Amino acid sequence: MDQKINKVCGIDVHKLFVFAAIMIRGVEETMTKRFSTDGKGLFELRNWLKENGVERVAMESTGIYWRVVYWALQDCFEMILANAKEIHDLKQVRRKTDKRDCIWIARLCLNDIITPSYVPT
Repeated sequence: MDQKINKVCGIDVHKLFVFAAIMIRGVEETMTKRFSTDGKGLFELRNWLKENGVERVAMESTGIYWRVVYWALQDCFEMILANAKEIHDLKQVRRKTDKRDCIWIARLCLNDIITPSYVPT
């Protein structure tokens, strides 16, 4: 029997920062926060996700910038790397913002709509 994931995080990745959104099944309000992509910022991100009981993290494969974020979180969470084009093809036409993007990724993750990309070891 496939067990539903109840707490997820969607991450919109940039070179110097990420926007993260935690979404909980059955709860309307989404928690969002911005973190830097330096060591301190990624440590804060990982702790924030742990403190909030996140079970799965999804992010876009944006250039090469996703790698350091993925590697910083992979030991603690179930990770999904999504193809950016595939995610945005599902999106309704709206003005793009970082906050909206991370919430959109979290929503797709919570509803198990993202096809994970292959991540080589």
